[in-house]
Amino acid sequence: MINLIKKLINKYYIFIVIISLILMLIIGKIYYGNDKLFYEGEMVNRIPNGKGNMYDKNEKLIYEGIFKDGKMNGYSKQYFTNGNIDIEREYIDGLSTGNGKLYYPNGKLMYYGNIINNMPLGKGIEYDENGVKIYYGEFNNNKYNGKGKIYRSNLLYYNGEFVDNKKDGNGIEYYPTGKIWFTPLKI
Repeated sequence: MINLIKKLINKYYIFIVIISLILMLIIGKIYYGNDKLFYEGEMVNRIPNGKGNMYDKNEKLIYEGIFKDGKMNGYSKQYFTNGNIDIEREYIDGLSTGNGKLYYPNGKLMYYGNIINNMPLGKGIEYDENGVKIYYGEFNNNKYNGKGKIYRSNLLYYNGEFVDNKKDGNGIEYYPTGKIWFTPLKI
């Protein structure tokens, strides 16, 4: 009889543990104080964990991605209020890291490259509002800093060095035909 009771307890204990784990990981919703939807997605103990979406106070989607312990973690997309994509990037523990894409409000790609704190940092490519490449090179403080290339009408215009968005140091400027026009040298 005692063995039978032990078997039943073990069997039901495992069943209860499984049910508890299932109930902890649920699809849930979090609301602003005005009953407008703030978050919808996977949750553990009422904290965003897994795939989910965040909304502004007008219930427009502003973020979709992965959460870990309430923080953005993994690949994500953020949206402008007009519904067009604003940023695609990776997060680790709530901090943006690595390569990503920034977009204009019209939906055209603005930048592809390394993004830290919503700004280009490191190597990247910048595009105009029509999707035409205008710069390839190094960024720092959201400006051209380091080696880079400026393009005009998809043709190489300048290849050289930059400081705070200004040509500085060694570089070569080109005619639209591709011939060298001017070579400034920093002394």
